[in-house]
Amino acid sequence: MKINTIVVATAVTIFTLFSSITGVYAWFNANQSASVTGMTFSVVVPDSLEYELYYLRTFTDDESNTRDGNYNSTTGVFSGYQEDFETATFRKINFEDGVVTDSPDPTNIMHLWPAHKLTFAFVITASNMNKLSLTDWSETVGSAVTEDDNDVCLSWAINIYGKAFSVLDTSAVSGNNLHDLAVGYESYFAASKTDVFEYSEEDPAPPVKETLDIVSSVPVNADGYRTIVYFTIEFSNDETTFYRLDESTGKYVYDTVNGNSNCYEGLSITNLEFTIA
Repeated sequence: MKINTIVVATAVTIFTLFSSITGVYAWFNANQSASVTGMTFSVVVPDSLEYELYYLRTFTDDESNTRDGNYNSTTGVFSGYQEDFETATFRKINFEDGVVTDSPDPTNIMHLWPAHKLTFAFVITASNMNKLSLTDWSETVGSAVTEDDNDVCLSWAINIYGKAFSVLDTSAVSGNNLHDLAVGYESYFAASKTDVFEYSEEDPAPPVKETLDIVSSVPVNADGYRTIVYFTIEFSNDETTFYRLDESTGKYVYDTVNGNSNCYEGLSITNLEFTIA
């Protein structure tokens, strides 16, 4: 096995909600911000397997308007997208000796906003694969605790899911993989997807991190087809992740009606290690 380190991120803000855009995130109070620290993103692959990594760049919506994907052209960072569409375009991530050479770095996932998600795709160019797993990660906690004296954890609000598809290989004709990625994404868009990162206060992550199979079913390729694996990291806006600060106790109370995501400020998930087997 070999480890290709795609990015090593320092701990910085994932998202900050400025007063000009707080209206989009109604659960935050004016002039408040919520921030989460950065992630480390690495991939472990067999020596026999060759792949290319892409990120979702743009969508074309139902009215033929171009919409941002992972990259937010307004802010100039990879803060993720909120609404997805069936038609999408991807862009290749370039790296040499495990170091991303693109600027800005598409694998810099530190600016992910709440209610947004980042989607990536592995194009398997040689050999076959059996699954994509999250094999390791770390989590830090802060001073935020619930009324049951449990540390508030960012993992409660993060979703990770994916799917693999066998897609007709037209790269010899088109000269690139973008057509095949767009075709495969239509299937990914329509498919049911299961969050494997489904931790909560009632079911917290264990001290020794368990291996989580993001994609455990990979289709067998017929002649002229190849495997494309899509996976998404999402900062959930689901009400089941909301907590409200009880100012009388200084503790966070689970509240799906009046709660928000401010409890996750300053928390982090780091050292994400994805493994292709």
